[in-house]
Amino acid sequence: MGYLKKYIRGLEYDQVSASLMSGEITLHAFELEIDAIREWVDTILPYTTEITRAYCSMAVVKIPWTQIRYKPVCITIPSLELDCTVHDMYDDVEWNCKVGEEG
Repeated sequence: MGYLKKYIRGLEYDQVSASLMSGEITLHAFELEIDAIREWVDTILPYTTEITRAYCSMAVVKIPWTQIRYKPVCITIPSLELDCTVHDMYDDVEWNCKVGEEG
């Protein structure tokens, strides 16, 4: 679970159910770390859009143990809720300065 904590905020053991023999891990009701997902979505969102929260009700990870070298690990996220703030590109000077420093 240590690796997942980079991407998932406050993940607890009771939010995870696993059947290692079948290679399926299910995560329930969790928030994603904003900084970790920002690099994925910043390329598709306008720079004036700031993600403030990302929530998943469930994610399923399938690991094909018997064919791990030949088949991919699949992650299914049925829904992802994003809370965003849209900044005015002309009037929100503070946001424009922040984006300019990061970019």
